[in-house]
Amino acid sequence: KAKKKTTNGEAKDSPAIPSSFVQDNFMVVDACADTPSSLHGWMGNWQKNFECMEISQLRSPIGAHADPYDPRSLQYFAEDQNRDSELIPLEYMKKKTGRWDFHGPYNAPSTKVFRDFHKQLIEAYGMDSIVQPGKVDSVHVKRHPSNAHTTYVLEISNGGSAPMVVETPRLVCAMG
Repeated sequence: KAKKKTTNGEAKDSPAIPSSFVQDNFMVVDACADTPSSLHGWMGNWQKNFECMEISQLRSPIGAHADPYDPRSLQYFAEDQNRDSELIPLEYMKKKTGRWDFHGPYNAPSTKVFRDFHKQLIEAYGMDSIVQPGKVDSVHVKRHPSNAHTTYVLEISNGGSAPMVVETPRLVCAMG
């Protein structure tokens, strides 16, 4: 279960999205899914690249992570693990507003706390089972005039003889 802070600052258990829902309703297609890493297929290429380039801190603020439940969950994870010192203020984002320094949500996590947080997510939501090695070769929009719905038809190759075809009502593309 995810930890959520109450208004008085205490942590409490909150209902999380069941892993069975994630496993039954999501698919991740990743050309680097076979890359061996401690994150396995999910974010494995990310980890490999960060290790090779010796990147110790992310540029993205702490709300930019893969947990669908709460944008503050990475912050709560770091605090719960006594690792809040690994949430580093992005100094160039500070600005003066009256008598107070406004920092906003402009703390960036260390690479290590970000990686460990996502290891926990992978286990909690069963994400390793939804990662499919392969490459999306094409995406076609399919309009259904009878009910005005749109779906997406993906052709996915994975080194086999025939591409896999998947049709879905929702599609998220993360490329890089």
